[in-house]
Amino acid sequence: MTFGVADVIQLFWTLDLLGRSRSFARGQADHRQGSAACFFPLFQRLWLPDRFLGRQVGERLRPSFSRAAPARAQSIAPIAAAGSRPTALRGSCLQPRHTLLPRTFLLQALTLVPKLWSPDKMRLLEYGPDGGFAVTENLPDNENRKYVILSHTWESEEVTFEDLKNGTGNSKAGFKKIRFCAEQAMRDGLRYFWVDTCCIDKSNHVELNEAIISMFRWYRKAVSCYVYLSDVLAAGCGLEQKRKHSESWEEAFRESRWFTRGWTLQELLAPASVEYFTPDGQRLGDKKSLEQTIHEITEIATSALRSTDLSHFDVRERFQWAETRQTTREEDWAYCLLGIFDVSMSALYGEGKEKAIRRLKEKIRASLSPELRSSAP
Repeated sequence: MTFGVADVIQLFWTLDLLGRSRSFARGQADHRQGSAACFFPLFQRLWLPDRFLGRQVGERLRPSFSRAAPARAQSIAPIAAAGSRPTALRGSCLQPRHTLLPRTFLLQALTLVPKLWSPDKMRLLEYGPDGGFAVTENLPDNENRKYVILSHTWESEEVTFEDLKNGTGNSKAGFKKIRFCAEQAMRDGLRYFWVDTCCIDKSNHVELNEAIISMFRWYRKAVSCYVYLSDVLAAGCGLEQKRKHSESWEEAFRESRWFTRGWTLQELLAPASVEYFTPDGQRLGDKKSLEQTIHEITEIATSALRSTDLSHFDVRERFQWAETRQTTREEDWAYCLLGIFDVSMSALYGEGKEKAIRRLKEKIRASLSPELRSSAP
């Protein structure tokens, strides 16, 4: 069983409520004998890696303290629950590679739950009756909303979340992809769709981390994944014409950049339905009809292309699927495989590819049964 930031904070909150209830029952006026005395001994033994919360969260929340000696007593910020009183407790020593979270940090964290974590949500685009579309508020992804999802390769002038919010994205080249996805979704009878370029606020590092961890599941839950192949053009528009010119588009299909990118691997494997389109909206086929061709291009087992549980495939085999794929940011080569291995870890851009892969392999080994752990890379 693994625990995230939300689980840890929820535990702190629960223990605090229990502590204050005990304090009230005993008629103690000093809150230090209640919640603080109740759960701080547990915190004294709680060690988390320095990188657990990510840089941005750590910079915002972690108090200043010395790694060389115990911190002096500090005043603790009031916690979110009503009736809480500040108290002062002595800090703890820190070891070279780990941070023993100071008690001030733990209580301050409770007041910042909305900034640290929110229930698992995704932002969708909604197609309107007037032919336009708008960004929805963050919607719980467990709600029964049917949506389609776009897969593509990033290029220059992509439309960002900020562009949509400010209404400045219509003139960008990437707007054509969003328009295509909206219109195709409408033809398929769906109102909601998701595009990674503009449905994630990438300036919000907490949201970006959550999206990276959740993305495989978002693709898996989509009704269909539309693959926009910007480098594949089909001659003609009719079925018969397409057959006559199949060699031309199939050759371009095999050489498409989409099959070389890291993030598109999970976009191929996660959804049950994957449909391929040219930039002018012509449907070339889907994952089922093009299965043999895709197998020859990617060397991925056909059973994996049929949405078989990926845990049935050897760890080394799954790494081989991504071996020749590339990502713009080197760390993304590891992050784009989180869903493939069904593990979670924070994205720490700047750590480098090797460290990111090492952390990924540690997570994978920890998730395996003991008999499989020894054979994992």
